[in-house]
Amino acid sequence: TEDDLQEAENGARRSSERAMNVRFAATKRLLNYNDYLQLDKILKAQEPESKRFDVEVHDEMLFIIIHQTYELWFKQTLHEVDSILRCFHSAKKDVLLRETDLS
Repeated sequence: TEDDLQEAENGARRSSERAMNVRFAATKRLLNYNDYLQLDKILKAQEPESKRFDVEVHDEMLFIIIHQTYELWFKQTLHEVDSILRCFHSAKKDVLLRETDLS
């Protein structure tokens, strides 16, 4: 419907505005790539257990990095699902408000 198209356009506009706000904040605070992504923390998060026992296993680093990456993708997936649920909740609220206005 026309209302659905309008809501989708409004959502796209809000998303674009958020992106512009992040860019603006980044330039104001002079963020750089390393600081923004907190690369120091991420790159120090791989500590093979085998290294603690002086028998470092070469493939352990690969195992750690792959599984940390999986966890980050899971986190992103949950973030997207939460966003979708918020959209559904908002749309449901809008429908209920419209139904009440029609009564």
